[in-house]
Amino acid sequence: MKLDGKNERTVSFDPAQMRQFDHGYAVTSHSSQSLTADRVLVNIDTDGPRGLINTRLAYVAISRASEDARIYTNDAAALGGRLATDVSKSAAVEFRPPSSAAQLAQAIDLLRKNETAAGVELLERQGRIREYPDSKERLAAVVQDFAAQPGKTVIVAPNRAERQELTQLLRAELKSTGALAPEDRKLWVNTLRTEGRFTAANYEREDVITFKKGLEGHGISDGASGIVTGVDARRNLLTVQKSDGEEVTYNPARFRAETALATVQRDERREFAIGERIQFTAPDKELGVRTGDLGTIECITGNRTIEVRLDNGKTVELNPTTPRHIDYGYAVDGAKAVSADRILVSIKTAPQLTSESKVYNALSAAKQDAVIYTADAGALSRAPVLASPKPPTEIEQLRATVATLGKNETRAGVEMLDGQGRVHEHRDSGERAASLARNFAANPDGAIAFADRPEERDRLTSAIRAALKTEGIVSQQEQALLTSRPRMDLTGDDKRDVRMYELGNVIHYRVGNEKLGIEKNSTAQVTAINRKSNRITVQRADGKSVSYNPNPYQGFRETSTVHRLGVDRFAEGDRIRFVGPDKELGIRRLDFGTIEKIGEAKDLTVRLDNGKRVEIEPTRLRQFEHGYVVREVKGFVPDRVLAGLAEPSLLHRSSDSYAALSRASQDVAIYTVDQRSMYDPRVRVQQVEAISRAPEALHSHPEKDQQPSAHLSIAQKQPEIDNSQGFGL
Repeated sequence: MKLDGKNERTVSFDPAQMRQFDHGYAVTSHSSQSLTADRVLVNIDTDGPRGLINTRLAYVAISRASEDARIYTNDAAALGGRLATDVSKSAAVEFRPPSSAAQLAQAIDLLRKNETAAGVELLERQGRIREYPDSKERLAAVVQDFAAQPGKTVIVAPNRAERQELTQLLRAELKSTGALAPEDRKLWVNTLRTEGRFTAANYEREDVITFKKGLEGHGISDGASGIVTGVDARRNLLTVQKSDGEEVTYNPARFRAETALATVQRDERREFAIGERIQFTAPDKELGVRTGDLGTIECITGNRTIEVRLDNGKTVELNPTTPRHIDYGYAVDGAKAVSADRILVSIKTAPQLTSESKVYNALSAAKQDAVIYTADAGALSRAPVLASPKPPTEIEQLRATVATLGKNETRAGVEMLDGQGRVHEHRDSGERAASLARNFAANPDGAIAFADRPEERDRLTSAIRAALKTEGIVSQQEQALLTSRPRMDLTGDDKRDVRMYELGNVIHYRVGNEKLGIEKNSTAQVTAINRKSNRITVQRADGKSVSYNPNPYQGFRETSTVHRLGVDRFAEGDRIRFVGPDKELGIRRLDFGTIEKIGEAKDLTVRLDNGKRVEIEPTRLRQFEHGYVVREVKGFVPDRVLAGLAEPSLLHRSSDSYAALSRASQDVAIYTVDQRSMYDPRVRVQQVEAISRAPEALHSHPEKDQQPSAHLSIAQKQPEIDNSQGFGL
């Protein structure tokens, strides 16, 4: 590059290292003070800010010309009056020098009292508000101001991208002046992430999350930490590995309170140099460092130990073997945890400067001086324009509707749901099930269906599985699997009486009995029942039979679980819900999962919703059922709830249907015979009477006639068991 001047000197530089240059056609009057040109063309907008149009600035611009000068303006008549304004000048800079700290305190006191107009006017008179409509000029001015007094100066910039750009510009400027050593050293530091924590896409593998408040239902306790091992941006899911090696998956947006309290740390390699200004992002009691403390790097040793001189005069050493919670200390988000002699605020358009604003907090943190750099100085004293209220989002509408139903304003709540397109009427049971199934299959992630009657649950399950098979989500190839359901109707006292048992029941013995030859944690199947002697005969896994009276064996009896067997059809991709726990596999009752693989021996690979994969051998008790339709929505928060109401049902606060709908976090839909029956008891009575006269109208299930229920009642004969699946029997 050939420089202007008498000597016409030529210089060369690397633009990657030296970035302080711009087009040289137009400059401000401030930056022209050391220039001389043959011709000067001055552009003056009479509507511009008062601080930029005055006698002094016009004189500085015109006096740069050695041969000719011309002024171009939008209003020649008003130009004279605007240029007649004088500004006192005590130094060769564009703005007056800042006033004393006491005068700054006067302005801050006015702002504290919310006397905004008076406070902003005083700051302007003190030269502490500087307006630059062009963002590049504004950032350049901030950099020059910082570089003039880099010690104990901090920039407050609420915009993250602007903070990064300012840091880059400042490091280049300080290197050019020699305040920062030219050689960078790459060091590992531990950074804190505070933005976008509810969105999984903002996380990276190896991020460390510390949960101040644990995640209920995911095995993460208060104060526990985990490492991010997987990110599912589409479904907004994070997979975290706990300290014991177990992995759990969760949606950070569903645990808003827990996510807001959690800290996210990431190890990164950053370039630092001797003379670098840094800020501590976490406290260190051993070093006596607090969050937000500022300092300067004085030495980086060969083993990458960092010596830092804090602004309070203390010197500390940061060992390379321990996490270094530091970041660049030039530009920060806010001044809440910062104490500095000078604070420069860089903000494109500041909100009204009140005692609640970030700009006010920044000014208050300055010990000696503060300057505001903005694109619109008038906005600091201008009251905000109230925007037109935005229409409520779909989620906000849903919450308002649930709140209305919660007040037992049933009719109003149902009409709100109908107005939102969330109520669908279908007199025909097949059409109603097919419509709900299509909705479910369109977005199955996070969806659950609800039905209060078992016939409707079976009908909806069949329709949903058919729709998911059509979409290719569930495999067309099915397998008949032997499953079991705990008999919840048998209490401790019921197990005394053998009349309560059924042939074919499987008993899981948690406690063994040496006398009977039954081992701990084993299973046996009921093969005979003698009511007269109150004895049952069970067949053990080795084929031998044992007969006993359950009445005398209290602990042995009460800790056992009686299961009813059944055969149901499953396919890869099917959602399942566990109806009983399995401590060995880490499965809790009512956990959900998805079948990923069905082996030739009918062994299963299931991925639980918490991210854990389990292998279920054919000899284990398979305590699960299809997981599409539930009787109660408990223990989890689904994204969507689709309610199938086969019969008239009042939607009041104490109803099961209201409880199910209120659990949805994003959307609900109701499929019913008649929406009026949800709020008008008279309609409900009429429909109940019609059902009693013609039960086949609402209870015909052609699909159920083809596939009878696999789980049998007491009066029904148990299925012939395939011993290859027989839970070890």
